[in-house]
Amino acid sequence: MRTSTLTRGGALLTAATLALSLGAGPATADSSQTEKAATVKSPTGATSAPSFSFGASARTGGVTALANPGQANIISFDQKHVVLYTPGTYVYHGNPKINYEGSGLYRIRTRLYVGGKNQGFFDMSPYGIQLPSTVQSGHSRLGPSNLYYSGSPTTSDTTKSNYFNIRRYTTSTNTYGLLVTRVGSHITFKAQNWKIFKPSTGKYVAMNTMKLQYRKDGHWVTWKTISLNDNGTGSYSTKTNTHRRYRLAYPTTDSILGSHTEATGSI
Repeated sequence: MRTSTLTRGGALLTAATLALSLGAGPATADSSQTEKAATVKSPTGATSAPSFSFGASARTGGVTALANPGQANIISFDQKHVVLYTPGTYVYHGNPKINYEGSGLYRIRTRLYVGGKNQGFFDMSPYGIQLPSTVQSGHSRLGPSNLYYSGSPTTSDTTKSNYFNIRRYTTSTNTYGLLVTRVGSHITFKAQNWKIFKPSTGKYVAMNTMKLQYRKDGHWVTWKTISLNDNGTGSYSTKTNTHRRYRLAYPTTDSILGSHTEATGSI
């Protein structure tokens, strides 16, 4: 009789343990999962503006002897894209080819057009155009130019550059530009501290939107445009049982350098 009682007691204990174990199931299903996506920093392609001249130390492979030593001429500009990212004046990478050996050339001032509008003259260095951070952004072109010589009159050159873009830098000031939290089927995406450089003030201001994307078949698909507040932060919540990898992105345009985060893990 005692043995039977113990057996029943063991059965009851086992059932209670099983019930407790099953009761813990829903809590596990609704447990919180978090993924972070780091902000990817884009290159700017700029160097501090040095003092320069078109003397022997500045010669490149594009320099040849002049048929007329009294006058230099511009062969090409090969100007790279410009990114405005911090206050100040910088040389933006290019590969100008200029015939000037023996001419006494010491300075070139070239006209800048942005969106077809004249922005005035700016210094051309042997390494690319020199621009202040307050310059207008957009689709751009250089030329014509004025060439200055030691002991000789200024000359003009009508050569036009290739087209290039002057863009404003975008980034998140947060190490992790995207924070994703899931509890069961409820998922929340938080865009964190996205900013864009404002040339007129030399400061970063909040961006208006960021695009939430997920990875599908080897491509990024835009799912939602998240509106941002004055701090460049915004969120979006929804329900889905599908686990995906996500990122935030802003597309590059003629006047804005886009940016994005790395991909999250599957969440």
